[in-house]
Amino acid sequence: MTWSCLALLVLVGSALIALLVGRRPRLAGACAAMGIAVAAVLALPSIVQMLGGGEPLLVRFAWAEPIGEVRLGLDPLTAFFAAPLLVLGTVCGVYGVFYLDGERTRRHVAVPAALFNTLVASMFVVLL
Repeated sequence: MTWSCLALLVLVGSALIALLVGRRPRLAGACAAMGIAVAAVLALPSIVQMLGGGEPLLVRFAWAEPIGEVRLGLDPLTAFFAAPLLVLGTVCGVYGVFYLDGERTRRHVAVPAALFNTLVASMFVVLL
């Protein structure tokens, strides 16, 4: 489960890095694409283990009232939906960077790349 949480941090961190280097479109796109690929590589081993019949995992975080506690868990059903999300998210992220490469002279490529990583991270949090 800690690998899945680390994958979330990588997704959000790569989105922020892509925004920070936004003046260099190719570097921003590369940071976003590498971030989503690294996040998938980090999370997929625990997801595959869960699909193979592993023990459900749960991580708890203390939170301010009225919520009190945040629980993120990985069970077989979550793994069933998280695997295609991360694999397809990686493929789409890499494709999107190459697709937007022709637009880099007219538009900011960093913003769509960062927002895509944020989208994948938010969908992954919903699953967890």
